[in-house]
Amino acid sequence: MLLDSGVTIPLWFMGASFVPRPKLVVACVGPGVSWPQCVACGQALRAATEQLGRHIALITSVDLSHAQDKDNAQYGFDPAGAECGTTVVEAVRTNDLGACCASIKIG
Repeated sequence: MLLDSGVTIPLWFMGASFVPRPKLVVACVGPGVSWPQCVACGQALRAATEQLGRHIALITSVDLSHAQDKDNAQYGFDPAGAECGTTVVEAVRTNDLGACCASIKIG
C-alpha cells in the first residue's frame, strides 16, 4: 500500500523508533461517506477498543473538510469547513470529543 505524507509524517512521530513498532490501521474517509457512516465507524472503533481493553491513537487531518481554503480546496470551498476544523481541533486540545460530536449539525 502506498502511503502519503498525511500518513507517514504523523506515524514517524507516533512511534517509528518504537521497538516493537505499533500496529497500524490506515482508514481514509473521502467524499461521499455520510456523517452517519462516520459516526458508526467511530462507535465500532470505541466498542472494539473497550472490549479489548486497549488504548489507541487516532491521527486525523486538521483540514477535515478539505474545503476551507478558497484557493486550494480540493472539493470546492465551503465556509463551514473552517468551522468544522476549528471545532475538532479545540475538542482534541481540551480532550472533549463528546462536545465535538454534539456541535456538528447534520442535514
